[in-house]
Amino acid sequence: MAFSLRRSMPLRAAFPFIHNTPLSPSTSSLSTTRRREVQTILLKSSKSGFENLGDALHLFDEMLQWRTLFSVVNFTQLLSGLVKMRHYSVAVSLFHQMCAWNIPVNTYTISTVINCYCRLNMIQCGFSMLGWMIKRGFRPNVVTYTGLIKGLSSPVEARGFIKRLIRLNEIEPDVVLYSAVIDRLCRKNFVDQALDVFSDMRQEGVDANVVTYNLLVQGLCKLNRWEEIDRLLREMDVMNVCPDVYTSSILVNAYCRVGRVEDAENVIKMTIERSECPNVVTYNTLMHGYCLRGKIDGAVAVVSTMKSMGVVPDIVTCGILLDGFCKKNGVDEAMSLFHEMERNGLIPNIYIYGILINGLCNDGQLSKAKILFDNLSSIRLEPDVKTYTMMIQGFCQKGLLDEANELLRQMEAENCLPDNVTYNILIRGCIQNKKYNEACGLMDRMCWPSGGGFSLDSCTTCMILDVLGTEKDDPSTLALRKKFLT
Repeated sequence: MAFSLRRSMPLRAAFPFIHNTPLSPSTSSLSTTRRREVQTILLKSSKSGFENLGDALHLFDEMLQWRTLFSVVNFTQLLSGLVKMRHYSVAVSLFHQMCAWNIPVNTYTISTVINCYCRLNMIQCGFSMLGWMIKRGFRPNVVTYTGLIKGLSSPVEARGFIKRLIRLNEIEPDVVLYSAVIDRLCRKNFVDQALDVFSDMRQEGVDANVVTYNLLVQGLCKLNRWEEIDRLLREMDVMNVCPDVYTSSILVNAYCRVGRVEDAENVIKMTIERSECPNVVTYNTLMHGYCLRGKIDGAVAVVSTMKSMGVVPDIVTCGILLDGFCKKNGVDEAMSLFHEMERNGLIPNIYIYGILINGLCNDGQLSKAKILFDNLSSIRLEPDVKTYTMMIQGFCQKGLLDEANELLRQMEAENCLPDNVTYNILIRGCIQNKKYNEACGLMDRMCWPSGGGFSLDSCTTCMILDVLGTEKDDPSTLALRKKFLT
């Protein structure tokens, strides 16, 4: 696919401050302080992205005005910052403008643009850019080719492309290139093909590192291929590749997902024996595994281990414990932990409040749940659709349909639109309390496009069928019968 670097840019209409013609330097000089300030911003943004797109574009505008004072590295850093923000099309457009204004580019700049094309699923443009690059005397490097390989949709194409590059002496095979391909394949669940690439890698005499093994272990864990995982772990030991904390996190997560919590705990013990400290994510995963099996005592013990290892529990740790207590009818313990959490300076978020509100409602402590819910505005937290739905369910369980409907109106007034779960819970509440006309009204409302175009779930459908089957002679079910059976 051919393209011109001087074609008109589609972003100009959207961003009028991007100029169509080169800017002339202002008569006043750019201060050294401002220049250094811009360079500092670029260095930081190239690693973490800009705060917003507007800032990046205004900075690009300023750099164009003083383009002779900024190097190719500075302009490339700006493009890298946009890539970090996933504004790939914007980065491509700005690159074309740089070329139109004869701003120098280098191999890394062009490789960044090739990567953007591949991220946009425009692999043909990526290869066209490669041709443009070679034609102008730039030599592609492993970064260039890695971007292209990631853009190839077929595992066979990716593997064949690597072999061809090596055969033509275009690249020296290295662990970074192979790991990038293995990562891409594992993300798409092409684990067998990733293992084939791993085999190619060893045949080329390239030693795998811990990153490579972690990618394969994670891919195999998703498919529960435990024998192959064990084989890879043994191979790591033979090859003197030491598992790291990330390896431990992958295994702990995989074991907990299938209920093998004891195996997960053994992984953590082995990690500590290697004089490595598991991180808070690993411990949180193990705690979650215990809670899924209803072993809240095990989760509490994990917290004690964390503290003894100097790992500080975070908001996720508290959320896992609170949820575990609430599901084991330990709402009072959950509230005690909540207050301890506040005393220790951890600021609860809406997720934490949602766990407690749901736990209190399920425990029949609706008044306490309502106090927590009403307190949200005073601490500048906005309830989300899940939080509203939990309170609506609490009211429905107590037969307080007026309060439930009032809360529905409140959430809509706050522009927090009900979802399918909200409607189904409210409809079931109406049916349980024999408010069949109201239930029919909600069914109509939820199906309208303005109501979200939702439908009844299986639980609500079964409840309606049960009512129609057991209360055939009840005249109040007439509206429901007409709605559902005609």
